[in-house]
Amino acid sequence: MNKIAYILLILFVLTGLFADFIANDRPVICKDNTGYHYPILSNNFNRGKDCKVVLNPIIRYSANSIDKLNAGAISPFGFQKLKTNQQRHFLGTDHLGRDVLAGLIHGTKIALKIGTFSMFLAFVFGLLMSLYPTYYGDTGFRTKISSLVLTLLSVFIFIYFIYYRESIFSVLKQNDFSILLVVVGLIIFLVVFWVLLSKIPLLRKPVSLPLDSFFTTIIKLFQSLPGTFVVLVMISLFKKPSIYNIIIVITFLKWPIIARYIRAEMLRIKQERFIEASKALGLSDNIVIWRHALPHVLTAVIVALSFGFAGTILLESTLSFLGIGLPVDHVSWGSILSEARADFSAWWLAIFPGFAIFLTILLFNYIGNLISKKIG
Repeated sequence: MNKIAYILLILFVLTGLFADFIANDRPVICKDNTGYHYPILSNNFNRGKDCKVVLNPIIRYSANSIDKLNAGAISPFGFQKLKTNQQRHFLGTDHLGRDVLAGLIHGTKIALKIGTFSMFLAFVFGLLMSLYPTYYGDTGFRTKISSLVLTLLSVFIFIYFIYYRESIFSVLKQNDFSILLVVVGLIIFLVVFWVLLSKIPLLRKPVSLPLDSFFTTIIKLFQSLPGTFVVLVMISLFKKPSIYNIIIVITFLKWPIIARYIRAEMLRIKQERFIEASKALGLSDNIVIWRHALPHVLTAVIVALSFGFAGTILLESTLSFLGIGLPVDHVSWGSILSEARADFSAWWLAIFPGFAIFLTILLFNYIGNLISKKIG
């Protein structure tokens, strides 16, 4: 059973990576008098009559290829009007005449892309928000008041420039030299401001920052937000639907979960004797955290990432089913599934994408359980 799970995982990844080579309406390789050409790698390639096909994709339909002769949701076992040398629609078509199998293959690509990038960003953001604060606790990190004031001022200036960048650049009339002067002037201002602050005796005293309590409160605050409400609000803020918008939304929802896993593991690991020995040897905090603590943290976080990947695929499919988030020309498992609502007799539009979603979620949950058992 374990081997089957890993084989299915490899097939899922390979299908997502090479979706364009598996299902496409353009040949992989064709040859004419000038040599070999690769139409599949170019959207602007105009295949001439003399360009003889050397290699075709396995499925000779792309996700958006419309077969007008087989529009109206044709069953995989029904009669299909096919031209000479035209490939049959093995899993049928949707109401527009798009091949369902090609849509499932390209839906795998979308699921892999959204799941990988969103969980990677959630992991990085969760790592930054929990690793150092948990290690230092509420009393371990000390800094001068002047440095703290300078940091807060720098963050405020950065946020201000990001928020009002269009109006600021319009005032500067997109002059590169004037923008450079502003940046240099800000740097000089911050340096002079820091020097003046450092001369004040009161501001030179070190203080302990309660990093762990502060960031734990932020994590709890974000995790307490209702997921459905957050998704609908964030989707409505984006002007144009995009796959990257979905990645941002899922990252926003998933990073607190990853951060809590990292915090829990870091609380356990920092009490271990090898961490105390590393500190006793005089190693810097960065070396202790990244070289000694992080590898042990990752072993447990991998389980959370595996379960999170399954949840990501389910969320993306749900959004596509509701018709929000992704552009109209992006075919995904959820968008194919939503086609079944228009015609309940088109069972293939519900069975095949539904089984793909079910199998993928089951696969990643099973692999997550395998990893957790090995770690435990």
